[in-house]
Amino acid sequence: MLKISNSAFTICATLMLLFSINLPAQDHKTNNGYHRSLGFDVGAPYGLAGVSYDQRFKPNSKYGFRTGIGYGFEYTSSFIRGDASDHQISVPFTAYRLFGNGRNNFELGLGMRAIYENEEYTELIQEGDVLRLRNKRRNEYGISPLTLTTGYRLVTSRRFQLRAGIMSQVLYLQHNGWSANVFYPYVGFSWNL
Repeated sequence: MLKISNSAFTICATLMLLFSINLPAQDHKTNNGYHRSLGFDVGAPYGLAGVSYDQRFKPNSKYGFRTGIGYGFEYTSSFIRGDASDHQISVPFTAYRLFGNGRNNFELGLGMRAIYENEEYTELIQEGDVLRLRNKRRNEYGISPLTLTTGYRLVTSRRFQLRAGIMSQVLYLQHNGWSANVFYPYVGFSWNL
């Protein structure tokens, strides 16, 4: 995760959401039904779960974008490090292309995520001859600048969409340097507007 300041994170997340809201919705239908949808997603890129807004760029277009907001949580426990909990709020933005016709489509997308992370953990510290556990807290803002999404999209005639696939964080800055190819599965359920 690329570390940025609190104000830069706020500006980036706000611009990503405003860009998605202000894109024109000229016609509400495409060959697959409707081209704008509101959804609930489990897994990547939201962490645990999130809500998303999906829209095609033009009527009858195979190109579109998806953005939203999500929450993730992780709890770990170890003998040496103690207990740790990690809360994450993310705002992803993905531009995609659909391949296929009608109901069944393959989706390929490229995007980024703005992330706020709050981690609470216990640290083992040596003070003289005594080992002590000390509670610590760390807040970070950042951007995962490159994500790749591949998946399947089913569009029903009853205005319902099902999406399932894998998101890869191609670039991600962690505390110990850059990492690549972290894969996260996702499932999304959307209602066409």
